[in-house]
Amino acid sequence: MESSKTIIRRLLPAAAALALFFVVSAVYFAPQFRGEVLPQHDVMQYDGMAKDINDMRESTGEDPQWTGRMFGGMPAYLINVAYPAQLVKNTLGRVVKIIDTPAAILFFAMTAMWLMLLMVGVNPWVGIVAALAYGLSTYLLLIIGAGHVTKSWALVYAPLMMGGIYCTLRRNPWIGGAATALFASLQIGVNHPQITYYFLMAAALFWLSEGFFALRGKRLRDFAKRTAVLLAAGVLAVGSNFSPLWYTLQHTRDTIRGGSELAAADKSDGASGL
Repeated sequence: MESSKTIIRRLLPAAAALALFFVVSAVYFAPQFRGEVLPQHDVMQYDGMAKDINDMRESTGEDPQWTGRMFGGMPAYLINVAYPAQLVKNTLGRVVKIIDTPAAILFFAMTAMWLMLLMVGVNPWVGIVAALAYGLSTYLLLIIGAGHVTKSWALVYAPLMMGGIYCTLRRNPWIGGAATALFASLQIGVNHPQITYYFLMAAALFWLSEGFFALRGKRLRDFAKRTAVLLAAGVLAVGSNFSPLWYTLQHTRDTIRGGSELAAADKSDGASGL
């Protein structure tokens, strides 16, 4: 059995990292802990868009399928709807609620980056520095101030998703696959496809690189098995968020991305949408 000193020595970096991340987040957003509220423009707009939806939900216990507040009327599920089938988001996704925003975003962004660096083998003490840099990056602080909440949470989960992909391709494929499925589900669940798309591009480049070295090292069989695990993880992640993805896809044809009703039938340019 390990001695208590050994256990303490192994846990010390984690305790130091979490304590430092919390202190930095709390100091940076100190007014939050005095009861003040950050006036985030996009959040205020969202509250206005979702007010009649929330009022209906509170008064009847049901989710309305339509709202008249936006653009003369639009499906309510594109603004605010509760999907009971999103079990991962509705259970494990609530862990981040233990701290109120905006400090929570900063704290969990740094924690997520630190955990990802552990997954790829970076020294935990060195990882603290990189995690602080990620959490205090100019762009993340700017979008928190603007109220781009879903984008902020997408950036929180993205490093963990990438860490899971790394572990699947280079380390234990089963642990890595489980981590990839879990964190990809949470990442997709926050509903900011732009960030998901960018990080999937980075993951695709990493996969191609691994495939190249697997080809040179004659390890294609093992690489194929690890790729299959990643594909299964992706299916699970998408499947756990199937409802919002499906309804959004259905509505696409009725938006500017689905083509124009005014476009001439014999003109293909401009008729296919964005």
